[in-house]
Amino acid sequence: GGIVANGTYRVTPRHATTKALDVFGHQTQDGADVIQWAYGGGPNQRWTLTHQGNNVYQIIGVESGKALSVASTSTANGVNVDIRTDTGASNQRWTISATSGGYYRLTPLSSSASCLDVNGASTGDGANVFQWTYGGANNQQWTFQAP
Repeated sequence: GGIVANGTYRVTPRHATTKALDVFGHQTQDGADVIQWAYGGGPNQRWTLTHQGNNVYQIIGVESGKALSVASTSTANGVNVDIRTDTGASNQRWTISATSGGYYRLTPLSSSASCLDVNGASTGDGANVFQWTYGGANNQQWTFQAP
């Protein structure tokens, strides 16, 4: 198995532990935005992880059935993270690696220097989640909890 067991999780940023990775407004269409929002247990805040080998994971939104995706294979900072129909592309696969204290870095296969990041380390509801160069900040580390 991988570094995280296959299963369905609440994905929480280290800097804002009452928040969760959330698909905005319960949307389910391709391109629906992924944000940070106060955890309420909704299906738009639950994610199913499936290990693909070598600590690479497919991450699927429970409500939408769609993959957590970087909007393109660009390696640039600020490329949005959203949900899309899973094609197995490198921008829809995530390497999970341990940081410390039970937290993890999520790195898109399409951009090995990047990570899943909450914009500006905001602790507010609706803060955007995007790709950014990994620097070890708490808004770039995540934990997986039972939903």
